[in-house]
Amino acid sequence: MILVCGAVSGILTAWGMTDRKVTELLFFSWIPIIPAAVFWCIFIFKAWKAIQDDHTVATPGKALGFMFIPFFNLYWLFIAIGSWGKEYNGFARRNKLNVEPMSEGVFIAWAVLILLPVPIANLVLTIIGLVKMASGTNALADARE
Repeated sequence: MILVCGAVSGILTAWGMTDRKVTELLFFSWIPIIPAAVFWCIFIFKAWKAIQDDHTVATPGKALGFMFIPFFNLYWLFIAIGSWGKEYNGFARRNKLNVEPMSEGVFIAWAVLILLPVPIANLVLTIIGLVKMASGTNALADARE
């Protein structure tokens, strides 16, 4: 969802910038980003909610909310995204859940690549990160049953 909306927005922006006949598209090219942003916010909130106990670094609201603070969000990205794998593993260990450990390096690399202009690597790692976060969250729900 995030990737599709971002791609549509990018295509509309590129088209509007290169073709003078459709420059009106530039005004509307940001609209597909809205559902992507909503999905992203819900996704991050739920991922952090799944690993909550008294030992996690951030609450779901804090993990998401601090991403909206200008400039601080550059640091907070490494907490909200970069440390999620570590927090997941710690949560599973503390609660003695029989789940496969999460690769912490994937989330750190994802946080780094979000800040760098490397589109293909960013796309690939975003897909991997989203899939790992979703599968980890689902594995925790299954292990608790």
